[in-house]
Amino acid sequence: MARYDEANATRDAGLKRLETSYLGVLKRHMEKVKGSGDLSRVLPVRDEIEAVETGADPLPALPDTAGRDLKKMREKYAEARVKVRKTHAETLVDLADKMDEALKKTEADLTKAGKIDDALSAQRMRETLAEDRGISAARKLLDAGGGEGGVRLGEWLPLLEENMDVVNQGSEPVGRLSDLIRDLGDSVVKRLAGGTGIEPAKVLVSPSPARVRFKPSQGVSRIRGRVALVVPQGDVICRIFAGGEKQFEQRLNREGLSDKFDLEFPPSRLIELEVDENGHTGNDRVIWTDLEVR
Repeated sequence: MARYDEANATRDAGLKRLETSYLGVLKRHMEKVKGSGDLSRVLPVRDEIEAVETGADPLPALPDTAGRDLKKMREKYAEARVKVRKTHAETLVDLADKMDEALKKTEADLTKAGKIDDALSAQRMRETLAEDRGISAARKLLDAGGGEGGVRLGEWLPLLEENMDVVNQGSEPVGRLSDLIRDLGDSVVKRLAGGTGIEPAKVLVSPSPARVRFKPSQGVSRIRGRVALVVPQGDVICRIFAGGEKQFEQRLNREGLSDKFDLEFPPSRLIELEVDENGHTGNDRVIWTDLEVR
């Protein structure tokens, strides 16, 4: 999927260039309107600069007091973003369609040759391709004519719906609670999710030690959520990495059973969650909930 990654990187770079350019134009315009001494003209420009810099999603509607020049700037920025996103969507859909066609032919050829297991593998690859969030979003964008319905600077994505791989674990299972229900048994499941009101599919169960790797369908630069010990007798250290760099480290024990986080970091398509047993050998469990990235 190297070409898939390349298409995403091209889109991200294009959007970043547009954002940087738009901010430059806005700041130059700010100097101009400040010279007029008219506060009603200055405030909309200041607010637009702050909205872009803080990643407002979507950008708020411009007030009636916004000047004609600012409205034109916003319109051009929105149109340019749509072009970048539409080109990216067209590239992804074309790649996906060509890959699906090739896999379909491979599946048929293997079936004719009596290589059923290999044919099933090709079929599963097609199913994975059809379920890919990035490609599905690209198809929806094209179906909508390429418009954004507002300038969106990054939607919050449920991290547990992204590509996930357990790269290290102890003797107990690691994964989404919904996937582990059969392995864990009813009593453990009730203890893990009981009273939280959270759907099992939105809970990541992580005994110590464990390291779980996510590869989001698009570059992300922010993660938020919550991590908590299942029982107060536990003692673990939880860490979050983005692009291989540690962004968060928190010890959880009787003195602090849970912690919320909201972290920003350089854009990356690699997020890792780690639970360290901290010298304790009780296979202490933590649950990660409300995990979102953008």
